[in-house]
Amino acid sequence: MSDDGGSAIGETPQASSERALLRLVALAALLIPLNSTMLAVALPAVVDGVDAPVDEGSWLVSGYLVAMACLQPVGGRLGDRIGRRSAVAGGLAAFGAASVLGALAPSLAVLIVARVGQAAAGAVVFPNALALVRERVGAERRGAAIGKLGAVAGLASAVGLPLGGVLAELDWRALFLVNVPLVVLALLMVPRVMESGGRGEEVRARGAVRRALRSRGFRAANAGTALANLALYAVLLALPVILVEEEGWSSAGVGAALVPFAIALIVVSPFAGRLAARAGRRTPAIGGLCVFAAALLALAAAGGDLPPVVLGLLLLVAGAGAGAATPALQVAALEALDARDAGVAAGLVSTSRYVGSIIASAALGLAATGGTGDVVALLWLAAAGAAAGAVVSAGVSGARRRSGPSAAASPGPASASRS
Repeated sequence: MSDDGGSAIGETPQASSERALLRLVALAALLIPLNSTMLAVALPAVVDGVDAPVDEGSWLVSGYLVAMACLQPVGGRLGDRIGRRSAVAGGLAAFGAASVLGALAPSLAVLIVARVGQAAAGAVVFPNALALVRERVGAERRGAAIGKLGAVAGLASAVGLPLGGVLAELDWRALFLVNVPLVVLALLMVPRVMESGGRGEEVRARGAVRRALRSRGFRAANAGTALANLALYAVLLALPVILVEEEGWSSAGVGAALVPFAIALIVVSPFAGRLAARAGRRTPAIGGLCVFAAALLALAAAGGDLPPVVLGLLLLVAGAGAGAATPALQVAALEALDARDAGVAAGLVSTSRYVGSIIASAALGLAATGGTGDVVALLWLAAAGAAAGAVVSAGVSGARRRSGPSAAASPGPASASRS
């Protein structure tokens, strides 16, 4: 039974707010990647709808990624200063407005403005929502929470591909309008989340990025995150090209082959978060990236010339390794700084993820000019990225996080991480 709009009887306001917070952040974690992959697959229909060439329409994808990568630290700092709940609410409203603008856009120029507007709004929403998890969720539950959010983001990326195709067949404007009910639902959740941030410590906030860069643990976690995402996107971008062009697979066959990777990533992430709470952040980060690298080395050595069952098993192992490492690295980055700087920390770690994916995308573009043989080299790059990520993750704090109420809002081990 429940009262107060669904809260369990006897549940404290803090616990109720935490539950509402995790639902809100899950929606944010769904909204951002969904709009990345959904539009990517529907790009031909969108540019045709506004009578524009495909090469110019590519800005709808690249502009979104670049803006998200560049603006998240700014969005995180904004929440540090004005309050995270206020930043999340404002960002969600702006995302909804940009989506409506995209649906009504009469030209490619207006569409690009709408997409950059979506990215700018998302760059405010996601780091501040993640920072709220850092501040409001107890340390013993934080890793599992981040893992679940990673699973939601991975699921949204996967769902965005078929959903984008279906909506493009109906009307390309539906790709933007589909965001409106999600944004409204998220905004309805905001009042149940406790305010945080905005303490008016402008001098401290101005120095947050410079504290961040001096923290050894923070640098290690961000470098590991960037390298892990580079490896992940390199294999996801290269493998379809190799299988279709060299091995003669159909697009449907390639999609089916990647299912084990996605399933392992989604299933392992929450469990890896719980492991990080018990064993410390360093162990699953290094172990997961080592497993990821080993599977990618086998893929690179075979060059895609593998029986489907063996390929599926290797991708299953690779997905499990990536799923084990990612939550530990993200939590380690958030915990490496003072809790009051969680917005900046979340923004920077999210930027690291995007930097890795952008580098992988650029590498594919360069490799593709040399034919399939050069694209195979991208698998070696993926393996090297995962291995390098394991090495740099040795700098992540290996200490287990203490449990209890004080751990959720503790100042954080910023000073200890510099030792």
